[in-house]
Amino acid sequence: MKKYTLPTLLLSMLLSCSIGNSKKNEISNNKIRNNITMKTELKTKIISIRKGQSIDFLVGVINPETEKLREEYFGNIVPVAMKNGFKSELQMLISEPIVENEFKATFCGLMSWPNAKSRIGFRNDMENHSYDYLSQREKIWPIFNNIEHNNIERDYEFSVSSDKVYVVTAYWITDQSLFNTKKRETPKNIENAGGKFLITLKDGKSSNSDYEPNYISITEWNSVASFKAYLDTGDNSIENSGIIKSSQWVTNPLF
Repeated sequence: MKKYTLPTLLLSMLLSCSIGNSKKNEISNNKIRNNITMKTELKTKIISIRKGQSIDFLVGVINPETEKLREEYFGNIVPVAMKNGFKSELQMLISEPIVENEFKATFCGLMSWPNAKSRIGFRNDMENHSYDYLSQREKIWPIFNNIEHNNIERDYEFSVSSDKVYVVTAYWITDQSLFNTKKRETPKNIENAGGKFLITLKDGKSSNSDYEPNYISITEWNSVASFKAYLDTGDNSIENSGIIKSSQWVTNPLF
């Protein structure tokens, strides 16, 4: 049987998630109507990934009519995944596509394993499990692209916050030399525009699809407007950058 990798955990949140907003009615003695104000709870999370770990990046489309199937799915795989050291680092709901190829994604996620062997351990354990998670997964996620990055070459530590937006970009490279030049310039350009480079993953492989971008990056922005202002500068153009195509999404963290 063909082996597949673990999907992101807790994606059942995608249909019912909020970013911590609640409404509070304030009644004025001088007014007949109610004034409704928004009270936002700021949430942050520290993400720490160490050299030598294995990282999965998942992007896909969820079937919204599968809530019960998702509950059963996660109930079966979460204990096995956790036993093998799996950690859900960052789950993101795609709020706006900037550039899309092949399909319209609705979510993406960043997950970690202690090493490549731990991911294999999960697969082996699930093969001996009575629950057929592969067939059930096909019902829940019509499109499920998981890209594995083994033996990360450096440490990453950064925070994510509910008051920021996160832009995920995937690149397919045709000329590595041209791309390297562009890659050296981009972090400074993003910083000058008010953004922040968080993580870059390269040369990932997928065992369950042919969706294999050469590079995946995540950047942080104060708002969608600030990111789009950066786009207007032309610094992100893929022309003469050794890039044949790209996918890019504005996302909001789920936690």
